Amino acid sequence: MNLRDNYDTREHLMGILKAEIIKDDGSAETLFEDKNQIVVDSGYLIRQFLVNDENTKGIKYIAFGDMNLTEKDDTKNIRPATCNDYKLDNEVFRKEVTYDLIEDDYGYGVVFSVILEKDECNGSTGEQLITEYALLSESIYGNTAPEEKQGKNIMFSRKTRAAIYKDYEMKLKFSWTIYFKKVCE
Repeated sequence: MNLRDNYDTREHLMGILKAEIIKDDGSAETLFEDKNQIVVDSGYLIRQFLVNDENTKGIKYIAFGDMNLTEKDDTKNIRPATCNDYKLDNEVFRKEVTYDLIEDDYGYGVVFSVILEKDECNGSTGEQLITEYALLSESIYGNTAPEEKQGKNIMFSRKTRAAIYKDYEMKLKFSWTIYFKKVCE
């Protein structure tokens, strides 16, 4: 029996994406807080970090996409995230993250955050549909990767969900937590 056949990293690694509207008085209202899909290529990044590969860079961006959808209520066409995803269907904006290291009863984690100001990610018409999200490394896929991946930032996690319509009246905060679960059997 091969021990690797029964090992499921999803038991030990989890991502949670939280979106909030930041009101003018500074208070926040949660829009959603959902688990997300840790993608296969996250293992590549973790492996390279473990051997201290000098060319591997950490998480740098949260990217936003619209899956080429145009209607807010067009939820029947939202494709679920899968473990083999390596890019958004249609990226419309990305922003550099800040981060905080955390530890709680669940495990050790990193919270990557961005704030989309009122004048950011509003599309060409002043409104931007957002249905997909990605946590991206600064590292890019090299020449040995499949051709469709070459030159793209390496994806760690992806989330798809019902649309948010971002406009000039809306300031949004996104907090993406990656947990390494404390497991001891």
